[in-house]
Amino acid sequence: RKLALLHLYFNDNQITGDQLGELARGMGNCPLSSVHLVFQRNKIVGTSLGQVGKAIGLCSRLQTLHLNFLNNLITGEQLGEFGDGIGLCGNLTSLDLSFHRNRITGEGLGQFGAGIGKCGLLCSLHLVFIGNQITGEKLGEFGQGIGGCARLSNLHVDMEGNQISGQGLGKFGKGIGGCKKLAHLVLNFTCNQITGEGLGLFGEGLGSCADLVTLFLRFWDNKITGEALGQLGQGIGGCRKLTSIHLDLSRNEITGEHLGQFGEGLKGCAALEKLDLVLCSNRIGDNGACALAWVLRVMLIGFAEPKVNLRDNPITQKGAGNL
Repeated sequence: RKLALLHLYFNDNQITGDQLGELARGMGNCPLSSVHLVFQRNKIVGTSLGQVGKAIGLCSRLQTLHLNFLNNLITGEQLGEFGDGIGLCGNLTSLDLSFHRNRITGEGLGQFGAGIGKCGLLCSLHLVFIGNQITGEKLGEFGQGIGGCARLSNLHVDMEGNQISGQGLGKFGKGIGGCKKLAHLVLNFTCNQITGEGLGLFGEGLGSCADLVTLFLRFWDNKITGEALGQLGQGIGGCRKLTSIHLDLSRNEITGEHLGQFGEGLKGCAALEKLDLVLCSNRIGDNGACALAWVLRVMLIGFAEPKVNLRDNPITQKGAGNL
């Protein structure tokens, strides 16, 4: 009855989830403030996930929750019910959930986000959905739900290796724009199907985060064009307090034609001190290099650590000289 901290590791077993709800319900009888449960590489299915969420919702004093379901058989059928349970934890301030390499689709994702959005004291949120089957159709509802976390200051979402399109990304960005106190944002959408459509809306959403200080975006291996990059820059320019940007757009279809527009947008980031721009393996030629040189000249004067990576682009000796 006095147990406040609980760490349990069940890695590499054959847990199917049938008894997972009973385990969680037992936890509900304890005045827990911190729970860390790891079930990596088991056989847990989504039907038991809803039971776990309901039971955890009984832990009224819970402040810190870390759950790791890496490499199980969760399909997302009860992801929404799981989120509803988490939303009952009124004192929760830090939430870390990993569903790395499961079988989750967009189904239930909107309800899951809405549940998390009910955690009014939540300050830090880390969500990992690497290697699932999320298409992005419900990504807007998911982002809108997270946007309800009025005190959220630290957000890290990893969606690498899914099937997300640019339209879904745009709606997601608009949704998290509701996090008015967000200061630190890390988003990873590596290896998806983002074409650039919706990237402007995504940037516009980020521009609503007036307190944003650090921004880390990774869109490695998608199909983003330079036009979308210009729109993204204009959106980010609304973040007046932003001091550090890391933007990785390696292995896309950027030619460099709109890099000037990207730079113009960033002019709005009056407090910017560090820009790390990674454009490896794109289609930036000599003209694109000249446009980038203009960005550097206008934007990077006074920056403490300017970094630009142009490895594996069709830039000739002439273009390099002009740069």
